Amino acid sequence: TGSTGLERATQWAHDTMIEDGLERVEFEDTNVTNWVRRNETLRMVAPYDKLMIVLALGYSVATPDGAPLRAGVVVVRDFDELEALGEDQVSGKIVVYNAPFTTSYSGVVSYRTNGAATASKYGAVASLTRSITPVSLATPHTGVQYYDSDYPEIPAGAITVEDAELLASLYDANVTIELELYMDHQLLPDAPGRNVVGELVGREVPDEILVIGGHIDSWDQGSGAHDDAGGVFHAWEAVRLLKRMGLIPRRTIRVVMWTAEENTGAGSMEYFERHQNEMNRTVFSLESDGGTFTPVRWYYSGGASGLETVQEISDLMKPTINMDVVEGGTGADTAILTENGVPGVGLDVDKFDDCGNIIPNFYFHYHHSPADTMDKIDLTDFQECVGAVASLVYVIADMPGLLPRGPVEFAPPVQ
Repeated sequence: TGSTGLERATQWAHDTMIEDGLERVEFEDTNVTNWVRRNETLRMVAPYDKLMIVLALGYSVATPDGAPLRAGVVVVRDFDELEALGEDQVSGKIVVYNAPFTTSYSGVVSYRTNGAATASKYGAVASLTRSITPVSLATPHTGVQYYDSDYPEIPAGAITVEDAELLASLYDANVTIELELYMDHQLLPDAPGRNVVGELVGREVPDEILVIGGHIDSWDQGSGAHDDAGGVFHAWEAVRLLKRMGLIPRRTIRVVMWTAEENTGAGSMEYFERHQNEMNRTVFSLESDGGTFTPVRWYYSGGASGLETVQEISDLMKPTINMDVVEGGTGADTAILTENGVPGVGLDVDKFDDCGNIIPNFYFHYHHSPADTMDKIDLTDFQECVGAVASLVYVIADMPGLLPRGPVEFAPPVQ
């Protein structure tokens, strides 16, 4: 957010939506975080010299005085180990979190989001987190992190799985480790940002609205192909497909490309503030923010009877697309809608190997990394995602009745 690249992308999306013949195409202006990454280096200088790969985490401060920071190291596998070391052993050191990705993203992401703040509590001078990924080819993965106002802000970065394992093995062997870290980053005043909105206006009840989309911002490494260009285009291409086929539903389908999902959620908050008075007429929401692989299920929020209806609709896609519907959170940008009673779904996808077996957590091979590029998108997977979104949304937008509004029980996922 705050980059010229994002501004160019939103302008292109706006202009192309108009060329596509969508209606009520507009920007929704807001203010977004403007953190700037410049230069960063990491070198192990003891017990021997080795250049390491580092990627600053979002909001990280620079190393003091614009100079490299040289310090000893402690390596921990969790917060309990850090607490056990205490301030006496941590103060003045660089804390390295070597927490392996074992079963889920949510189980380890706290070391990225809260690692620096927790290390600073014990007097650490910097924090380095093992990248949040189950697989690595020396690829670092960034993401947002948060400071605690009660403690000093210290440089925070992600390192590769390989380097985290090396440091852990040296540390466990009681070898003295010294690192030299340099970071030159800055949090500037907020910058202008914007959502992009366009509609396929309904033929009979245009004031009843289905909101579908993804987020148009991404981290500055890679191109955000899976996170979340794919999700944006699942929604946009679904509407373009319906329009090309002449399938204009009873109700309006609104495509939203939210900004600032990766840091503050400013785009979703701006959308809600502008459309609060439409909540009773917003009849459904759909978010895609989990990558572009084979569509396998919808996470539904809105009550049991609505879930059954969505499953019945999804069953119409079989055997071409086989999707289950389960209770769950719909996504970070649509959470504010489901919290206000709007029934909705989040698209869930899986990657399969040549034998038809699921490759667990495949999305996180690329997530927030320089490897999240367009060559990682399989066209067949993309087309199936578009087909699933278009089919579900069209039926809900065109059926005589509405899905019931129900209680919300699930929080949005951590980004």
